[in-house]
Amino acid sequence: MNAPQPQPAYVPPNNDADHLRLLSIFHYVLAGLTAVLSCFPIIYVIIGVAIMNGNVSPFDGFPKGAFPIEAIPKEAPPKNAPREDALDNLARPKDRQPNDDQPNHAPRNEAQPKDGDDVFKEAQQFAEGQMQFLGTVFVVVGIAAILLGWIVALLLAIAGRKLATRRGRVFCIVVAALSCFSFPLGTALGVFTLIVLMRPSVQALFEQPLGFQAR
Repeated sequence: MNAPQPQPAYVPPNNDADHLRLLSIFHYVLAGLTAVLSCFPIIYVIIGVAIMNGNVSPFDGFPKGAFPIEAIPKEAPPKNAPREDALDNLARPKDRQPNDDQPNHAPRNEAQPKDGDDVFKEAQQFAEGQMQFLGTVFVVVGIAAILLGWIVALLLAIAGRKLATRRGRVFCIVVAALSCFSFPLGTALGVFTLIVLMRPSVQALFEQPLGFQAR
């Protein structure tokens, strides 16, 4: 009686090529989504330009000549307080008229109190300077966010191409590590990409010449 032949050990199928192809497609998809979502900060650029052009002002709700400081009521003097004109008459000599000037003395230049329009203009000038700075911040932040998003999208597209051609394994690992900071889609794609690229069999695929790569 013939002895039973030993069964060969089970060898799992090698799906490295399929995994790399799927990762390449997912990188292209994520690159497109990143490029589209990166266009949303253009709203900040539009708001910043509007602020810098004076289309947005904190004084739009106040009509000209009606600055809120004018609405503050002045404190009434006490009833028993002496009148200012009476105090002036007591301080002047009786033989001089109230409008006479002292000889050899220059008239006093008393600072006139600012009215509501002057205060309004100064506050408006100060606010316009601050709004110019705020508009510049909006424009710079918006442009920086757009450029950063487009750079990330470009890196993802390049990594997808390299995964499809099985070239630039180190570059793909770096991009996958950076993708982990983009939660949640980038994190999932980055983790799976790192797991696949760390396989020795996948590393061997990247080291093969182009003419001998399995399709």
